[in-house]
Amino acid sequence: MKLFKGNLKVEKIIQETPNAKTFLFKKQLDFKPGQFITLSKQTNGEKIKRSFSIASPPTKNDFIHITIKKEENGAMSSYFVDDVKVGDEFEVMGPMGLFTYEDNLKDIVLIGGGSGITPLMSILRYIIDKKLDVKITLFYSNKKPEYIIYRKELEELSKKYPQFKYIQIVTKDPAWKGHKERFNKHLLKQYVSDLNIPTYYVSGPTVMVKSIKELLLNLNINKSNIKTEEFG
Repeated sequence: MKLFKGNLKVEKIIQETPNAKTFLFKKQLDFKPGQFITLSKQTNGEKIKRSFSIASPPTKNDFIHITIKKEENGAMSSYFVDDVKVGDEFEVMGPMGLFTYEDNLKDIVLIGGGSGITPLMSILRYIIDKKLDVKITLFYSNKKPEYIIYRKELEELSKKYPQFKYIQIVTKDPAWKGHKERFNKHLLKQYVSDLNIPTYYVSGPTVMVKSIKELLLNLNINKSNIKTEEFG
């Protein structure tokens, strides 16, 4: 897989939620679903560099999509969401990363929190585009409903594709009608009948990822069946 390094311009910006936007760069890139790119820019006399997961699938690679959520004390995420405009240029390097889906997997559980949905979305979109016979269970956690990235698309895909099960968790809204508790073993067992069959992809804030990995290991799930990507 060839590593790209060069300057790319932002071609389009999509407002996903009040604090998250998707940025499109026009570039055909050979990558695996779940990988990331690194963006660099000189600003205020300082070069800032951050890695962002590719949210688009390799099956639609005319544009690279990255979705960035504004994080508290996150200089790069705040800069992107607040200041970046169409036409702005960045040095881009990638693809990189081992948090990837392989076509031989037939049963996967995706567990994401906040912007950790982005590599999981690339995997989900890829499997659906390729019409692969894969059972997909997605647990996605957010504090409030308005912060659910890709909510409409996820709801539509879950209705359209029987093999895709979408479980949305909202932890800080008493009015939410669905699951309110943080991800736990009881919730997992409610939707996954045999815990030892799937491959697990866990992506999100570092504390969440480490906690869920420990939970899975305590359920005697094989370490080799757990893939993690920390957004720290």
